[in-house]
Amino acid sequence: MNNLQVRLNNKVTITFDRESLWLMTYISLFSTLLAFFMLSLNMLNIETATPKRNFQKIQHQLYLQTKATKEKLGLDWLNVEETLTKGTRLTISTSNSGQPELFLLGSEKLTPQWQSNLYSLVILIERLNLAQFDTNFATLLAPIQAAGYKTSLRLLIEGHTDAQPMHSAKFPSNWELSTARALQIEQLLETKANLPPSYFAIAGLGSFRPKGDINDYQKNRRIEIYITAQMSPKGIAP
Repeated sequence: MNNLQVRLNNKVTITFDRESLWLMTYISLFSTLLAFFMLSLNMLNIETATPKRNFQKIQHQLYLQTKATKEKLGLDWLNVEETLTKGTRLTISTSNSGQPELFLLGSEKLTPQWQSNLYSLVILIERLNLAQFDTNFATLLAPIQAAGYKTSLRLLIEGHTDAQPMHSAKFPSNWELSTARALQIEQLLETKANLPPSYFAIAGLGSFRPKGDINDYQKNRRIEIYITAQMSPKGIAP
């Protein structure tokens, strides 16, 4: 017999083809499995959302703290910006400060007028109390650690040059000059702010990341400092 009859309420009889009945059973089972998969996916999204959300909160709070400290110290020459991928960016503005350029042409040395200002930058870093990062953000870090991730703090110093080609015995190209500028600032911050070397990283980007007009040589002889938290799976170096 190829058909199956089902009587409902002693009144209505429904006849199913056996092949159709098998198909309905398959569809029902597939729908159940799909619902289970979607539920599992949603639970996974919920579990991973909290660490990511907390990580974003940490980045934002670092920005707010840096901006507030900058305003308290009255550092009008220091720009504080929140970036999407690299944390809080600190840049030195020479155009509005009435002071000369940060670096002389072809040199990694700070101009004398800027050396005292850079000590004010050291004070800002000290007041952020970055060495106590784990303690200061313990509440936000706990769910991140529970999810199998670790978070570390990094001060990245980027050196930049203008677009004029550099050829000298000391600096064969703009790459070496920009790296030397970043190192100059890193050594100042590491020495005066009493932070361990593991907190720092430097990068020399030459003239390939101009700020505004590429021909604005004074503005592009600069450094950029990023205060950023980094999240990575435990057991993997950030």
